[in-house]
Amino acid sequence: MVVLLLPMFAELLSGAQAMETNLQSGSVTLVDLAVRELAVSPEQPDAGATVQIRTLVLNLSNVSAPVTTVFVVDEHLIKAVNTTVSGLGFQFIDATWKAIIGNHSLRVEVSPTTTDYQDVLPENNVLRRNLNVAVPSYFFTVAIVATGGNHSVQTRLFVDDVFWGRFRGGESIPVVFERSTLWHKITVDAELEPAFGVVYVTKDTAISVNDTGTHTFNYEAQYLLQVTTIPSELELLVGSTWYPAGTTVPLPDLPPNIEKPEEPGTRWVLRSWSLDGRLYEQRVVFMDGPHFAQALYDTLYHLTVRWQNNDSRCAIAPAEGWYPADSTVNVVSSPSSCWWPDGLGWFLGLQANASPSSSSVIMKGPTTVQIAWTDPSGADILAGIAKMLTLVSGWLAAVITNLKKLREVWHRHLKPKLSQILRRSRGSASA
Repeated sequence: MVVLLLPMFAELLSGAQAMETNLQSGSVTLVDLAVRELAVSPEQPDAGATVQIRTLVLNLSNVSAPVTTVFVVDEHLIKAVNTTVSGLGFQFIDATWKAIIGNHSLRVEVSPTTTDYQDVLPENNVLRRNLNVAVPSYFFTVAIVATGGNHSVQTRLFVDDVFWGRFRGGESIPVVFERSTLWHKITVDAELEPAFGVVYVTKDTAISVNDTGTHTFNYEAQYLLQVTTIPSELELLVGSTWYPAGTTVPLPDLPPNIEKPEEPGTRWVLRSWSLDGRLYEQRVVFMDGPHFAQALYDTLYHLTVRWQNNDSRCAIAPAEGWYPADSTVNVVSSPSSCWWPDGLGWFLGLQANASPSSSSVIMKGPTTVQIAWTDPSGADILAGIAKMLTLVSGWLAAVITNLKKLREVWHRHLKPKLSQILRRSRGSASA
């Protein structure tokens, strides 16, 4: 039995290396005691036989601790042993008991001997088992199975509402009962949550037995799908839902455009989805684990353009419409001057001025701009007429210059050649 227990103890010690043990709270030393294995020999003793009882006491902390181990049969103390277990050490503790006919409840429990020590995990300090002496009994085997053969999940096992221990997926637990007309109840946890977004669920959590047999508690995995929106204040009907592992789940149908009466001039447009922080183009999610989906909405604001006194002589303002939040919109087009119906506008340079900005606006929210044309002053009119006269005189000068050049070309080149052609044609006619 020692050979069989040593590998298990080595595994426990290796796990204890990662835990800080020699912690002190005031004058109390914190330790981590545990009891493993409650073995009896013989397993089915006759009445009057001496039963050897052995248990393994572990000290998973780094500091030595005084330990009291008690052996109890049918809630009667049969032996208490005081000993010191070194840090990260173990001891086998033995007791004997004279077998009495009947089905008995055997319990072993360890605890610090003095109040100077405190156990941080007292739930690991008790082991129980049944012992039948010369009374017919039967075994009932309980198996724990989790989806995919997962051996990491643990469930609590209760026999007749008494805690029997924690058991992992893949384990089989034999339970011995006295043969009688009584029924016994075996129960397990309904849900196991080994990690966030992962839960294992069993439909049957309790069975009643009164004869030899087996039963398997099957745990099926479910994964959490969380659905949110950006921005979160959209208040859409999204949330978190559990789905069986391996199922395909459609993403919720959300409106492509959202407007709220209490927020006029604001619109949210669905741009895309993300799944677990990455852009996601599909409309379904395969539940191979927990997932986090987000509907990404862009915020748009409405731009309203108004003309002062309905003066829209030059309709060059930007079109009213929806623009992305924080975008910059030019509210005065280029060129800023235009042709006025009286023919002077282009020369006089009518200027468009927008409020609140003279040239552009940043869409921090619903925005209204007002555009007005600045009428020319007397000086602007004179300057415009002078500019027009300058352009006309320049045009006339160019025409006169071109006419002089054309006259010179005529007298120097075209007229002599034309005269020569006429003389030749007359001579040919005389001949």
